[in-house]
Amino acid sequence: AGSAGVDLETAIEKTLVTSDVQLIDLMVYGPLGQGLDALLIGQSSAALKRLIIIPGLIDLDYTGVIKIMCYTLHPPVNIPKGCKIAQLIPLQTEAGSPNRPLRGDRGFGSTAPMQVLLTQQLLSEKPLQTVVLQQGSKHTTVHFTIDTGADVTIIN
Repeated sequence: AGSAGVDLETAIEKTLVTSDVQLIDLMVYGPLGQGLDALLIGQSSAALKRLIIIPGLIDLDYTGVIKIMCYTLHPPVNIPKGCKIAQLIPLQTEAGSPNRPLRGDRGFGSTAPMQVLLTQQLLSEKPLQTVVLQQGSKHTTVHFTIDTGADVTIIN
């Protein structure tokens, strides 16, 4: 057993004086190692400090300083250096794809083209959703029924 996530400390002191989203450097750099991506989320205790942490995904090939995005609804809030307000949860993903571009130290954006396209076709008997899954030049179309009245989605 053990913790699902790894606690992360802030690398700098930061005072949030507005409700705008701020970036705060953490004391960890990519790559994370072992071929893992990671989900960056706030610790539950961050809410007690009046902080809202915006979740993010850290790609396995990201090489820069890892940062969190956070804001407060009740400024000012001081975040001291070394404060543990975020955690990384390791994810095993479909990494190593030959078509996956390298992230490097570029953060906060997508490195791939859009991979899911949503369209909705309205029919009198049932609402359908069409999803096109795309990776590189391969694509698959999936149709499913939504809002069946039983809080169930049916994928065909």
